[in-house]
Amino acid sequence: MAEKFLTGNSFPINLIRRRVEIIPETLSHYRERLSKGCWASYWGHVNTLPIAHDVCGYDLTPQNERPALTLDSEGYPQLYGERYRECWVLSPEYRQGFRPALKSEVAPEEILSWQILKIIWV
Repeated sequence: MAEKFLTGNSFPINLIRRRVEIIPETLSHYRERLSKGCWASYWGHVNTLPIAHDVCGYDLTPQNERPALTLDSEGYPQLYGERYRECWVLSPEYRQGFRPALKSEVAPEEILSWQILKIIWV
């Protein structure tokens, strides 16, 4: 069985406190990993969930709205008290020069495509 992993629309860089590898990934590989069913979502923006579902084919709605990631005593990310060593980030790509306004949701039509990154804690 595949090891459980995290998935979300971004990852807070301030929670990286130990060595990681960040690898650009393909949508097909992301879908393959999601199909194994061993993941937990911490997706933070409700308005983009339907688009993410259309892109990857899975409902990425987290257990609780906007759950907060924390770190365990060894610097690994955790969610609901469970440690993870892998995270897949499905983040939106916007038109060149576009920056989302502070404290606002991005309109779905602003998203041009999606970037997938796999973060592995080593």
